[in-house]
Amino acid sequence: MTKIGRTSTLILFLIFLSISMFGQDENPFDIQSRIGTVVEDSLTQTSDSFSLDKHVSFVERRQLEMIEENPFNVSHIPVKKINKIAEVKSDQIDSPPGKNINKDLLTKSNTRNAKFLFWFFLIQLLLLTSVLGINREFIKKINRSISNDNFAKLVSRDYNGGFNALFVIMYVIFIISLSIFIYLAARHYVGISGFSKFLVFLLSVSGIYLFRHIFLGFQGFVFPFSKTTSYYNFMIILFNSYLGLLLIPVNLTLAYSPEGIANISLYIGMGLIIVLYLLRFLRGSLHAYTFISNHLFHFFLYLCTCEIAPIFILVRFLSNSFSN
Repeated sequence: MTKIGRTSTLILFLIFLSISMFGQDENPFDIQSRIGTVVEDSLTQTSDSFSLDKHVSFVERRQLEMIEENPFNVSHIPVKKINKIAEVKSDQIDSPPGKNINKDLLTKSNTRNAKFLFWFFLIQLLLLTSVLGINREFIKKINRSISNDNFAKLVSRDYNGGFNALFVIMYVIFIISLSIFIYLAARHYVGISGFSKFLVFLLSVSGIYLFRHIFLGFQGFVFPFSKTTSYYNFMIILFNSYLGLLLIPVNLTLAYSPEGIANISLYIGMGLIIVLYLLRFLRGSLHAYTFISNHLFHFFLYLCTCEIAPIFILVRFLSNSFSN
């Protein structure tokens, strides 16, 4: 009986062992390969490292990765630097793609686009230096002529109605100043920039004032009021020369100053242009009062052709040029 009991006990043990072995799906002593997991983790860490801020060095990124892998590693990165990196990561996670715009990059882009303006500012200063070298009192005469009509008539007689080398140089300064101001205002409101865009403004301003002076000369040649038109032509040259000088510091501030100061300079420049334009138009109207009363149709023709039409043509031309 003892032998039969031992045999039955052994059979039961073998049955139980076989059942337990078949019930296990995996062998606890099998060695699992971690290559796929390590590759996936390394790829994830690499993608996260590329999303860090560019100011974080490679060594610092590697130290952070080693800390995450082994908790016993000691970090040599300051706590403030780690907090900054964490903030960069959280900002990149929270902000949607394509919406994270760096204002410093925009500021550097605007400064880089305005570098070519430096050469035009340099040309203006060289031209102004040549004027002062030829006649030191010339700028004072322009300043006095703005507020004194009788003195302006004397200057017109002495300088051939504005068709003088000094006034030509001053007029070139005005064309450059006004073109720079319009370009900077357009860059501020519309966002256009580039040397080619500035050339469009420069050629447009030059063409408008060239047409205005030619048309005034044509009116004085055809109709019997040549003295009135020649003096008003000189008034345009005089006020524009004065405006060109005033716009130089405004443009410098507008091009190279911070945004808050640039906005103030922009409004100051607009105010100077409006005030001098109205003052010139008022002076010309008072001087040509008898002409306006006797030749109302010719005055209306001049007003539409030389004062209003060029502005609409310029706006239409620039809108078509920059809309493409």
